Amino acid sequence: MISDYFELQWRLARRRSTCVGPHLDDFSTTLTDAGYLHFTIRGYLRAADHVGAWADRHRIALSTWDDELLVRFARHLTRCRCIKSNKGIFGDAIAGVRLLMARLRARGVIAGAQPSGRPLKEDRREAGRLPHSR
Repeated sequence: MISDYFELQWRLARRRSTCVGPHLDDFSTTLTDAGYLHFTIRGYLRAADHVGAWADRHRIALSTWDDELLVRFARHLTRCRCIKSNKGIFGDAIAGVRLLMARLRARGVIAGAQPSGRPLKEDRREAGRLPHSR
């Protein structure tokens, strides 16, 4: 329950009002059960709230979330002014959003990750080598 990590009722209400709000209790329970520290869980819940509010502002439906959303959100963080008290420092926000997305995928809320079709770095390196250079 996110109420184990935040006490102010207006903050709880705001966090629950984003597109990810209905999933935050499940996410926090998953993190607790996995053994994450209280401080880390708070940070990941803040990141989940942040990405949810950002997605709502940009009218990005939760059902359409994919890995490209994570890239766009990371770009947003470099110039973010949403959370004035953070002064642009978001630490593990991307790690928190990745965990949130993994949980949403496991619950069937968002689609599974799609292969990009681009070869992995190692595959590209191998493809560029000539047979005699091995």
